[in-house]
Amino acid sequence: MNELRNNLDKAIQAYLNELHKQFDWSACYGYWVGDDTTGIYVYAETHYLNLSDIVFIVDNKVSIDEFEEWKKYCEWAHEFNQTKPNLESWHNGCPRASKDEIQHLIALKKRFEDEVERYNELY
Repeated sequence: MNELRNNLDKAIQAYLNELHKQFDWSACYGYWVGDDTTGIYVYAETHYLNLSDIVFIVDNKVSIDEFEEWKKYCEWAHEFNQTKPNLESWHNGCPRASKDEIQHLIALKKRFEDEVERYNELY
């Protein structure tokens, strides 16, 4: 059993090394939560990836630009209660809000916040 775990750890480390190379990331800024290499990998306290995302990124040569675009979209989707696609669906072109739809919702939110601020100033 120990040999299986050692082989798994070596394979995971190889994927992680390739991710660092592919994204031009320095290994010194990343760590596995709870030292569990089958769990969540944190890079620079801003990127959280599970092992399946790491494997998908490496196997499909996902660019850092595409990864960042997906991450930004998911943050927007969370803020506006929209569906958040997983990385594989995003990479394969799943349906998503257009840039115009995103900008429209952002503008509506800004207008709402401005009205609340104006209301608070009046009362």
